[in-house]
Amino acid sequence: MKRTFIAIFMLVFVISFCVAEVIFLNNLISEFKSDIEITESFVSNNKIEEAIKENQKIIHDWKAKHNLISTFIDHEPLGEIETSFTIMKASLENDEKEDFAVESQKALVQLEQLNSTELPLLGNIL
Repeated sequence: MKRTFIAIFMLVFVISFCVAEVIFLNNLISEFKSDIEITESFVSNNKIEEAIKENQKIIHDWKAKHNLISTFIDHEPLGEIETSFTIMKASLENDEKEDFAVESQKALVQLEQLNSTELPLLGNIL
């Protein structure tokens, strides 16, 4: 009887953990997408300095949360997103608005794909 209760508790715990991870990931991706959109609005209003500061905030937040995210998600798409953020920063610093626009759209698509396709990987959780 004790084993049954422990097994049921473990099952509930694992399912709760997976649901919490999906909610966390959705919120985090929404946060990064809104930050990118804010940066794009700064660029469209020719406020390059503010856009650079916002992009640096995005990079800082990404690096701060990267270890936690990589616990649940495969590392390759995370590296591509980080590369896009870095290219966005370089484009802003060199006043290349077209390159920034392309890379920001690429980052948004990558975040959306991460949101729609990635679930906690059993290998990463264990």
